[in-house]
Amino acid sequence: MREEKRLVERDIHELRESVGKLEATVHALQAELWELRHEKKPMQWNAAAIGQIGGLILGAIVLLGIFWR
Repeated sequence: MREEKRLVERDIHELRESVGKLEATVHALQAELWELRHEKKPMQWNAAAIGQIGGLILGAIVLLGIFWR
C-alpha cells in the first residue's frame, strides 16, 4: 500500500512538472502574440497556428482540471 502511494505521489509530481512546463509554454506564446500584435504588420492566422495554440490551451486546462485540489 505504501509503495502504491509513493508511486502515485511520484506520478502526480511529474504531472505537476508537466503542467508547469505547459504554463511556461503558454506564457511564451502569449508574449510572442503580444509582440506580433504590436508590430505594424497585420497578423496572419492559419489553421495550423490556431490548432496548436488551441491544443496547448486545452491540454493545460485538462491537466489542471485532473489534478486540481
